[in-house]
Amino acid sequence: MNGRRIVWLALFTLGIAAVIAAVSAVADPVDINNPPTEDWIFDSGSDVIISHRIWDINYNITVTDSTSLAFTECTLTFGDPADLNARWIWVMWDGSMVVNNCTFKSSGSMKYYIEIENTTKFIGSTISGMRHPNSGEGGITAWDADLTFDDVLLKDTPDHHALVTYDCQIYMDNFRVSNAGSLINGRAAVWLDWRNTDWDEYFMVTIKNSDFSNNIQDGLRVYQYSNYADFTFEITDCSFDGNGQDGIDWYWAYGSNSSFQLNFTDCSFDDNNNRGLYLRDYQHSY
Repeated sequence: MNGRRIVWLALFTLGIAAVIAAVSAVADPVDINNPPTEDWIFDSGSDVIISHRIWDINYNITVTDSTSLAFTECTLTFGDPADLNARWIWVMWDGSMVVNNCTFKSSGSMKYYIEIENTTKFIGSTISGMRHPNSGEGGITAWDADLTFDDVLLKDTPDHHALVTYDCQIYMDNFRVSNAGSLINGRAAVWLDWRNTDWDEYFMVTIKNSDFSNNIQDGLRVYQYSNYADFTFEITDCSFDGNGQDGIDWYWAYGSNSSFQLNFTDCSFDDNNNRGLYLRDYQHSY
């Protein structure tokens, strides 16, 4: 677990824990047929489906305690709340979420962000206009999660990462990201991160039929440091073109007995402002 995650997540967890404790006598929100009029916490341990809703959202949504929340055919627009704090959707502890054929967007300057700590699937959806209050994190930030992006577009997160992951299992098919990142602050559109993993861990990352093009900085950055786990990356039929810096910037410093298999098949790395594929600082670290 990296230091940045520890500091940010500890502060965030203390805040949300206080909120959950204050409403612990209440299970899921009573009325999910209308947009929230207060922060929503789903903690009943049941499966909840919100479908075919077009809502303006000015409150936070948290999913926890073995509850599964699914949004289906919804359009959520996050505006500027009265307290001028960015709103979140947080899948914490052992909660889970599915976003199926939805549009998430923002209409104001404060934006919104998504935090993930468990299984989450985005399917057939467009997620745009996000901004994390911690400038180093992503519009979507995930830790130790099992993530699926199937026919998903992330867009319009200038000056910030669209997606940041830490120690995650990742599956992407027809994933697209555009107009994300920052040259000034060194933020790639997508940042995949593994640090200080354990001996008995294995990570599989599949990315296929996907497009990491026309972003402000790198299309994709992979950061692996002091890992003892085994890794397999399968990247097939993907484009990393027309980015403001590199198509891919890949850093790998690994620990004892860690294995790393990286396969590219039918990928393009054209017309980037710097390098198409940059494999750097390959070294053994203990």
